[in-house]
Amino acid sequence: MGDITARYLEQARAKLSEKTGEKVTNYKLSQKLKISQMAISKYLNSDRECDDDDIIFRIAQIAQVSPLEIIAKIHAKKAQSPETKALWSALLSQPIAKDCILC
Repeated sequence: MGDITARYLEQARAKLSEKTGEKVTNYKLSQKLKISQMAISKYLNSDRECDDDDIIFRIAQIAQVSPLEIIAKIHAKKAQSPETKALWSALLSQPIAKDCILC
C-alpha cells in the first residue's frame, strides 16, 4: 500500500471520527477531501502515494499535521539517490516541517 498516504488518510479518518463521534466511511472521507471513493481506495490499497499537493494539503488539515511533513516523507520515499533522500529527510527535522499546521 502507499503507506505514507494511507497512514495520513487513516489519521484524518480518526480525527474526523473523534470530532463527529461517528465511524467515518470512505464515502464520508472522500466527501471531506473532495476526491472520489476510488481515489481513497487506491491510496489505501495500492503502492501509489498521493502526488497532488491540494489533496495532501486537505489531508494534512484534517489529520492536523504539517502538509510539508507529508510531502517530504513522500519525496524521501520516492528519491532515487541517497543525496536526494537525505535532503528530504533533513527537511523533516526542520521546525517548519513539524510546526506548519495550517488548519
